[in-house]
Amino acid sequence: MKYLLYLSIFSLSVFYSCSTEDSGGSAPTIGPPAMEESEDDSNLVSAPDFTLDALDGGDLSLAGLEDKVVAIFFFGYSCPPCISAGPTLTAEIHDEFGANPDFQMIGIDVWDGNTSQVQGFRDNANAPYPLGLMGSGVSRDFESARDRLVILNRNSKIVFSGRQVAINDLDDAIKAIQDAL
Repeated sequence: MKYLLYLSIFSLSVFYSCSTEDSGGSAPTIGPPAMEESEDDSNLVSAPDFTLDALDGGDLSLAGLEDKVVAIFFFGYSCPPCISAGPTLTAEIHDEFGANPDFQMIGIDVWDGNTSQVQGFRDNANAPYPLGLMGSGVSRDFESARDRLVILNRNSKIVFSGRQVAINDLDDAIKAIQDAL
């Protein structure tokens, strides 16, 4: 009986360890979850500019992704759902679209982990794409949270902003990437 009690407490603590800071449970988003891209994207919101230190050295910036369709995975370096989503996101987004020179996937750590913590995320989540460090401010600027996907078109406009955990938004995010390419 004690074992079940401890297991229940542990399960709840893992579940709540990745909860958002707001009590609503879902992340605020910019615009509707998926928007059709057209020649005139003036109705879309521009992505906030950012520059972060990259895990592999150098900078990771929006300016450096100019003219590319960009998939951003906002993650918490030790968030269990973020880590478990990693291999699926790598297979379904990075591996599927990564060979296209007009596409780039990146990840941004919203829990401001140090280099070894974010490297641990990369290793555990199978995340071969560039990872940005100390990205909580970027997450706030995008009005996003951990375990969320955001898709930008070639003009750095937001065409998709996830409203639920990345795995649950995967099909809509993929459609937004396909439409933007």
